Amino acid sequence: MNLAMGLGMKKDIVHVIDFGLSKSYINSKTKKHIPFNEKKRMVGTACFVSINAHIGYEQSRRDDLEGLGYTLIYLVKGLPWKRLKAVDEKDLRKKIHKQKSTISVEELCKGLIEPFGDYLRYCKTLLFQDKPDYNYLKKLFRTHFLKLCPNNNFVFNWSHLKKDKSIKALEEEKKVEISNKAIDESGSKEIKAEENEKLSNELVEQNIISTKELDDEIPEENNFNEKAKVPEFELTKNSPFTRVHKIMTLRVNNPRPILSISKFNSIPADNNELL
Repeated sequence: MNLAMGLGMKKDIVHVIDFGLSKSYINSKTKKHIPFNEKKRMVGTACFVSINAHIGYEQSRRDDLEGLGYTLIYLVKGLPWKRLKAVDEKDLRKKIHKQKSTISVEELCKGLIEPFGDYLRYCKTLLFQDKPDYNYLKKLFRTHFLKLCPNNNFVFNWSHLKKDKSIKALEEEKKVEISNKAIDESGSKEIKAEENEKLSNELVEQNIISTKELDDEIPEENNFNEKAKVPEFELTKNSPFTRVHKIMTLRVNNPRPILSISKFNSIPADNNELL
């Protein structure tokens, strides 16, 4: 059995987890309490199990409560047998069992509030099949708690520490987010510049290819030093075209001719002149 604190809305609730070594104390078929047995091996962690578990007795509800009592004392001030040294695991279990059996409740709970001693004394009076009075045990601690802290809001001390840490964590996350955003914007600008440069190179390359194709279409015997002849287009009244889309001119200011395209406004079909 282990104890764990909840998260979020359940951050102030203690959860009991890990029941790997747990077993039912009620027989599922007979619906009766399991029988007492004296020849059982110790099951559990030596520091926290009951004295009966060390002896080899079958464990029941009383043993669970005794183990919980040792756990609560450990959380407040520690356990004296946690400081024991031994040759091996078997030797350690023997020493822990001896100290548990000889130490008095008063000595074990020295420096603690009264409910700890009352709790352990009650657990040691229970018989194997007894049903514990859980309400009584809870009332021991609750009553004393309300006397000491009448205005307490039932929030654990570490919740405040966690809140302070959470604020700092949020601030750090915000700084990281701003930094990442700046990096992303910088990266986007670099990518955009690269894309523009790539597009510009593609346009230049396409212009070179178009010019080369135009060179191939013009016969080699053409004399480019002579004045270029501009093709003439005649638009008559009966012409099927109502719009002049393109007029091509060849310009020979340089050794390589360049294709230029001009667009004109629509011309009525009955107009015999080109503007």
